Amino acid sequence: MGGLNRWLRNLFLREKDSSVVDEIFAPVDPEKIAERLGVDALARQSGEQDMPASDALSLDAIEVEIVHVFEMDAQETAKKANDKLQLYRRQLERLDVNNESQSVAGVKKQFEVDSSALLEECRDQLKPYIHRRTELHAEVASFKQRNGLNRPADYPASRFVHLSVLLVIFSFESVLNAVFFARGSDFGLIGGWIVAMQYAALNLAMAVMISLFLVRQFNHRLWIRKLSGLLGIFTLVGTVLAFNFFVGHFREIYAENPDDAQTLAVDSFIANPIYLNTAESYLLLGIGVIFAVIAAIDGYRFDDEYPGYGRVSRRLDNASGEYLEEKQQIKSFLSDLRDTTVATLDDFREVIIHKQDELLDLSSLADTIRSRCQMHLALLERSCNVVLAKYRQTNQAVRSTSAPAHFSEEYVFSESLKLSLPDTITVAEVKTRKGEITKLFKSIESQRVNVQNIYTGTLQQLDETIQRLEFGTRS
Repeated sequence: MGGLNRWLRNLFLREKDSSVVDEIFAPVDPEKIAERLGVDALARQSGEQDMPASDALSLDAIEVEIVHVFEMDAQETAKKANDKLQLYRRQLERLDVNNESQSVAGVKKQFEVDSSALLEECRDQLKPYIHRRTELHAEVASFKQRNGLNRPADYPASRFVHLSVLLVIFSFESVLNAVFFARGSDFGLIGGWIVAMQYAALNLAMAVMISLFLVRQFNHRLWIRKLSGLLGIFTLVGTVLAFNFFVGHFREIYAENPDDAQTLAVDSFIANPIYLNTAESYLLLGIGVIFAVIAAIDGYRFDDEYPGYGRVSRRLDNASGEYLEEKQQIKSFLSDLRDTTVATLDDFREVIIHKQDELLDLSSLADTIRSRCQMHLALLERSCNVVLAKYRQTNQAVRSTSAPAHFSEEYVFSESLKLSLPDTITVAEVKTRKGEITKLFKSIESQRVNVQNIYTGTLQQLDETIQRLEFGTRS
């Protein structure tokens, strides 16, 4: 990929060189210039008049005009080249990298200052979290000691599964009862479903609450709470059976007399609580009891089986989680600070690369213009002599006298017309700038290493500070 990028860059650079140079150095066509000046006709006219005289020592007016055309071209070309090189000089002055050098040096210092500030701030940020976690550690330890516990709390990390189980059995129970309640409802199946949902919710809610708040007391070490747990077990069994038998009576009566179903169901239940008229009623009774048992087990496992242990353990776990999250945020902030600093150095590197490319472009263009200037001057001088030779040959062919001696001499541009171009970008300057850029590249890489070292050292100090804070709080 790098080779392809360099090839494309060189290709576009050559195209750029060509377009800029062509704007300055227009092509020279001696034949067209001779035709435009009417050299052939003027040569015949002056030759027929034997002009210039055989003893003439200088160019005649026509030769002077021919020379003037090429000298003007040379002057115009020199002006264009000089203007372009002066522009390159101003552009070169903007390629100074001193500002970038100072900025790069300041990046590492700023990161060092920010890292130290973060290290100082972390103490105040983490102290409340560590203090709370330590207090809750002591509370859990005291709870375990008072209650003779030597195991960690066992409670679900998420209650989603337990709630899902309750929702599923609630849906099943309400749907199964809905068909029977629909027989006595004016609203058909929907009305029956609404009534069924009410009794299904009561059935499951009672089982969950009794199991969660009473049955679990049986695991407590105090005898009075064990007794309440034992009573809870009997209460659960009795309540579930009594409620579901009552629902069975209500369900049968509701199908025949929905308006007085509750009153009649109470009387029927008191008279003979376990007697139901149909096998379907006993089947639904069994399903209701099974669902209640499942709900009771679900409620029992809603928290640690030892009353209160899950609550205090959760408080500790939540505090520990908040503390770890805060600690991780501080470390993440330090990491982000490092990444931002490195990104800033990378941005400087891109700027320097752009300046380096521009320096190479300017250097190449300036060299091309200077070399082409000398070639163009030589071309103009040769072309001038081609047109002069054409004029002189035609003049000699028609004149009756001998040609002046200077006809055999080639014209040489005067020294004042030699193209004198400024050393816009000298080899020494290019070398110096390249050295500055190379040095700055090394400085950027060095700063990247320094930033990483500072980050690693600050992270280590942060861990040591946290350990001291934890140890001090525990002490």
